[in-house]
Amino acid sequence: MAYLENFRSFLDSGELSEAEIARLKELSEDEKRENFEIPLEFGTAGMRGILDVGTNRMNAFTVKRATLGLTNYINSLGCAEAERGVVISYDTRKFSAEFACLCAGVLSKNKIRVYLFENVRPVPLCSYAIRRLNAFGGIMITASHNPKIYNGYKVYGGDGAQLSPEATAGVVEFINKLDYFKIDSGASFSHKDIAGKDNFKIDEYITVIGKSVDEDYYSEILKLSLSPNEVKAVGKDYKIVYTPIHGSGYKPVCEVLRRAGINPLVVAEQADPDPDFPTVRVPNPEEPDALKLAIELAKRQNA
Repeated sequence: MAYLENFRSFLDSGELSEAEIARLKELSEDEKRENFEIPLEFGTAGMRGILDVGTNRMNAFTVKRATLGLTNYINSLGCAEAERGVVISYDTRKFSAEFACLCAGVLSKNKIRVYLFENVRPVPLCSYAIRRLNAFGGIMITASHNPKIYNGYKVYGGDGAQLSPEATAGVVEFINKLDYFKIDSGASFSHKDIAGKDNFKIDEYITVIGKSVDEDYYSEILKLSLSPNEVKAVGKDYKIVYTPIHGSGYKPVCEVLRRAGINPLVVAEQADPDPDFPTVRVPNPEEPDALKLAIELAKRQNA
């Protein structure tokens, strides 16, 4: 059975940690089949899945394999595209920062230029940075609105939108040629090594980006205001409630509103990043209960 062969390949790889080996050994037969029967699908929206060990799960091995597939695709297009590079951003979920650093290392090892954000940033900032830096594309580590047991891997093109179906098919072709193991992770560093830095070199290919890109982004966003003078004049009198639901939007959303002249009322219980999303069932604003605290605050403040 294919799933048992995949299971055995992980167990015998020699690359798993003691914790990962222990996790494999505690899997039931149904869990083995679920985790190993198929590879995690990579489509135009990238891939997303439950965090666990296995070919059908989000983990360091599936992330490195996808990244090497993307790397090989970019290198197949020529040196100019490799030089343009890839922007990498990540959200507040479990292992998002670790996966982002792994991606950067794999790309760098294969001579792809990397622009890695120094800390969590939302998707719009990733898309903006791709265009601002004229990058080939971008990787965003996020599971969007899925439950806390998920994470995901999204790839964007040079226009800042999700990768085209044609390009995605090319990436998938390269991914399917790869094993899950013996993939060189390149530079070894963690998100703690880069926090707060800007235009900082990890190695020849990896540049950490931060404040300078943020400032350009804020400037461009504020240009979109239809009535900036009016907003500055009366914005302080308007009560607007905002909740990041423990995610990566807190800093940029509040910063833009404040610079425009509006002081948002932030839901304090949901302001801090938290991969467990303790105040909601799922971090999806389309779910009524996700905005329960925000609505309660709005009523109290007559927002």
